[in-house]
Amino acid sequence: MREIAHQVRFTGMIGKFTPSESNVAKRPRFSHGFNSIFNYWEIKPAQYDAKLGELALNGVRTVSAFVPWAHIETDLHHSLRKFLLAVWNAKLQASLFVMPASGVNYPHAGVPKDLLSSVSNLAVDRSGQVIHHRTAPGIFPLPSFSSPEVLKSFGNYLLKLSTVLAEVFKETGSQGFVEVVVTNAFFNYYRNPGMTDEEHGDYSAAHVIAFRDFLDREYRASAPEAAADAERFKMQYYENHNRHRFLTHVERLLRDKTEMVLTRKQSACVIRHVDLLNPEAAPASSNASLLTEALDFRPSVERFYREIVEASERGQTIHFSGSGVFRKFTDQEKSFLLTAAFIHSGEVSIGADELFSLPAGFHRKRRVFADLFEKMNYAREIRVTYVSASRFSAEKRVLKSFRKLSPGLISLVPSADNRRGFSERLVFADPRSVIRLVELVQLLSAAQAGKVVAIPAPMSTVSNYTADAAGHLAKFRLSRRPIRMSLGLQYEVFELGLGHVVFYDSSKLRIEKSDLADEALNAFLGALLGLAEAKLSCAALNPAVRVASFISEDDPGARLICLINPTSKAVDTAVTFSREMIVNAVRLGGGAREEEASMLVAASMEVSVPALGVLPVRLVEASVSDIAAAARAPLGGMGNGTEARLESP
Repeated sequence: MREIAHQVRFTGMIGKFTPSESNVAKRPRFSHGFNSIFNYWEIKPAQYDAKLGELALNGVRTVSAFVPWAHIETDLHHSLRKFLLAVWNAKLQASLFVMPASGVNYPHAGVPKDLLSSVSNLAVDRSGQVIHHRTAPGIFPLPSFSSPEVLKSFGNYLLKLSTVLAEVFKETGSQGFVEVVVTNAFFNYYRNPGMTDEEHGDYSAAHVIAFRDFLDREYRASAPEAAADAERFKMQYYENHNRHRFLTHVERLLRDKTEMVLTRKQSACVIRHVDLLNPEAAPASSNASLLTEALDFRPSVERFYREIVEASERGQTIHFSGSGVFRKFTDQEKSFLLTAAFIHSGEVSIGADELFSLPAGFHRKRRVFADLFEKMNYAREIRVTYVSASRFSAEKRVLKSFRKLSPGLISLVPSADNRRGFSERLVFADPRSVIRLVELVQLLSAAQAGKVVAIPAPMSTVSNYTADAAGHLAKFRLSRRPIRMSLGLQYEVFELGLGHVVFYDSSKLRIEKSDLADEALNAFLGALLGLAEAKLSCAALNPAVRVASFISEDDPGARLICLINPTSKAVDTAVTFSREMIVNAVRLGGGAREEEASMLVAASMEVSVPALGVLPVRLVEASVSDIAAAARAPLGGMGNGTEARLESP
């Protein structure tokens, strides 16, 4: 089994993907099994049948594989076609990752070497330095997907892949056993660790030319008298916002092109869109990972966990490279990080050798969590959707306050039309946004559907609305009487349909060194959360414990919270609920299925979360009769209806 270079991927419904509209697979449900990423190019085709048969005997149902861009161009032995035919013969499903991704055990992650030999094809940062990809199995420069030569080569790669799929589908007479996974390529890594997030992105010559064309199209003046207004939105003041928007635009175009090529009639198959992040190569911590490798340091569990939490806010799934610093963790630390990634993002990839070396207790817990989430159809609880130019361009001060006021309940999206969680209550538009007509209409529609939507108000000193958006807003304000408030910031509240629209003064939030006090900002954001009734359903009083909250899509009254302790010491904490709840802890030890450890009715509880541990607790809103029954229960029964002690199972 160890001869096979592959990885294991758990799949689930917690994470938030952003698929396009056509021919997209539904997000997979939690599974007790796992998907194995099979590096088919490292094995002789004559061995495929034996190796895949071995995987099938070990309970594998889906075999996944990265398809290296460079390998397709030099695949003299038709390895991919033979691999897919072997998958078909073994009665397995195939999942193909068709874009370059970090941690793939192929030179340059599969990007053709000849493309990387020309500086004109490479992505560079704002200082003109080439952006490098820093992760195992090697460091290499990143290609610019604005380069005509790179795009042409990638298009040829997709056509060759489509031809191979068409041949396989014709030979097998079936298309349903292959799924194509479109990832975000290297767009997570177009950031230089020495620069701020506001300045991340590709600044190569080809990208700059494409960026200027994008601005000309986006802010084209409809009349000569509007030309000056259109030019204002190309000023230096809006450059960072527009660059982030353009980077998101380029990524979307690349995804759409990939899907268009791979959904031709003769090679059409299911397409699934996934955002991947490798914490070992996350730009904010890639230098630390390199130092950890070079100086043989101990990697930080809490740093990796923080990357996982922030990735879940951006709707990203987690991928650990088998040859990265992840291997330096102890079995207990690996088990914790895998479990945490599974809970927060819903999908995690890990090397098979690493997985199979973990103790049996971890696998029992994994099966318990899989069964628990699938049984009740739990989805991540999202109360606040933060809309910005890209997932990395949110105003840091505002985002920090939201994370403090509503921890774990935030989703970062790059546009107002992104699909969001059904539990969302507040939509907040970034204070540095340039409001266009299409975005204004989308945000107003969200308010009409029952949300509270906060939008930057038009400014008198600097234009932050396009001309047509400002005209639409002027018509909206006619015959409406807002409620004007000043709580930290000045803002106006309008009723609209089933929800509310809040226009707030964003001038102080646009200035890096503003005189706006943190207390004033927290008061304003707290007022928005109160208006949206987006209060916390539960909170851990000890900041060392993080709460991950989920709601059943089948029964909104049923909740699941996971109390997560990323530290090396056990932590005692009180957990408070917004109202009295029926509390049911889940036992993770012992059998292969989850068991009820204890049940009580309480408005708060005290828990002990073990070191590097996860404590799942099921919650159901208690009725009046439940509270009365709990009050009559003898000591040791369901609880006293106010407070109880819950030991970790």
